[in-house]
Amino acid sequence: MTLTQQFLGGRWQKYTGIYQGDKYMETGPMGSCVSVVAIAGNDIRGYHGGGGLKAVNFEEIKKAMPDVPNSRLIVVYANDSLDLVKGHIKEIIEEYKFRKWQWELYQSFNARISRTGAVTSTDSEAPVPRQRIFISMLADNVK
Repeated sequence: MTLTQQFLGGRWQKYTGIYQGDKYMETGPMGSCVSVVAIAGNDIRGYHGGGGLKAVNFEEIKKAMPDVPNSRLIVVYANDSLDLVKGHIKEIIEEYKFRKWQWELYQSFNARISRTGAVTSTDSEAPVPRQRIFISMLADNVK
């Protein structure tokens, strides 16, 4: 399933792979976009934010998915710097009062995210190296 580019206020796409045979969500080509896949148990949703992380509708995730241990937000960015992405995440955590979501950051221009959270390059199918991992409540300590 390839994510469709959304802008501020768009809806997250629910993973339907169990029913359609998809094994992953694909970000689609990204330049200044950022894609996020939220995994909370069997509830898996993806968002391709046109223009960056601030275009992602985190309000929907706050309302629809539990902020509990083992819930994961996998963030894939392309052109932005790691520092810029971390700064935006810290603002999002503060605004939405996220506490227990685990954030995982990856840099890739087009990636696949499996339902288990494995991130691979669409081009080479090689694993994409994780840049950072942290829990929301500890975001201020991330270097």
